Amino acid sequence: MNGLPFQSVEYRQYKNTFLTRVLLSLDYDTPTSVADEELLSRLKNFAEAYFQLEIGKCSDSFRNVQFTRNDGAQVFMLSRHNAAVILDGTKYVSYTDTAQPQLEKLCDFVEKVIGIGKVRRLGIRKINMWQFKNDLGTPYPAEKAREFVLQESIRNVLSSKNLLDEERRIPEFVKKEWQNECDRLVLRSAYLLEPKAYGVSRLVLDTARIVERDVSVKEISVVAKVMNKDLYDAYFGCVNADIVKIMEGLENGAK
Repeated sequence: MNGLPFQSVEYRQYKNTFLTRVLLSLDYDTPTSVADEELLSRLKNFAEAYFQLEIGKCSDSFRNVQFTRNDGAQVFMLSRHNAAVILDGTKYVSYTDTAQPQLEKLCDFVEKVIGIGKVRRLGIRKINMWQFKNDLGTPYPAEKAREFVLQESIRNVLSSKNLLDEERRIPEFVKKEWQNECDRLVLRSAYLLEPKAYGVSRLVLDTARIVERDVSVKEISVVAKVMNKDLYDAYFGCVNADIVKIMEGLENGAK
């Protein structure tokens, strides 16, 4: 995506990551001529082939249907206008190994169940989280956590008075967005103050890359790979060198 303020970073795998969730999603327009009963019939065949599962008794309406792996590593959510999968970040290896095979299942769902050859929106979202120990019930200072994790330029971009309000119990997510025609990249961050009994606070960096235009199912894999690289570059353009050292297994993080 043109116009992003992040330099391209050479890809590599790291020993440690702070990734908690990855969400892949496709939005599309199902032909109104296709009845819910027909979609349910197609879905039953699809589920047996792709998930080795049989759908139990279904309603006559094609509403959200979920398939969850036993270990919770993947949750598929399928409906008449959207198909998505949530991936457990702690079991995430790489885009090629973990995300792409599941995206291909979503593409097959669009073609074989919905019966169309294009989507109107494609999204990839990654959520990273850092945990900080509170001191005797006193929250770990929000600004200190931000200084440890985020580069100064990003702290300035993702800044808000409420973000640093340690008496605030409903977290505020601060957002920065870059857009180029139909392409968007969104950064969101919040500081989560947990109840004192938990003894921790959490800094969240939520990144999303979105394409809002018609994309053929055959093109999705290529487009998504570029989107993922944009998110990779954005992440490393946000975090400090000390975070990268922790990811490399060279240093311990904040206690």
